[in-house]
Amino acid sequence: MDMFMKNLQPLVHATHCVLKITIPSIKKSQIYEAIASYSGFKSYAAFQLTDELQVTNKEQANRQCFERMLDIGFVAD
Repeated sequence: MDMFMKNLQPLVHATHCVLKITIPSIKKSQIYEAIASYSGFKSYAAFQLTDELQVTNKEQANRQCFERMLDIGFVAD
């Protein structure tokens, strides 16, 4: 998982740069939380503790991600 975590930071940074153009209020922490929830975790803190990462149901992963973003107060205007 360490290798994945090292690669996650550039991904989050690139995603943030792209989304910031259309959604100026987005924060990197929200992107980390979105990735964690997409992966099936309740929080980014829980995500960091895992050694395994596997998404088997993309539809459910998308739903979890969307719901988590709403839970943390993200609103795309």
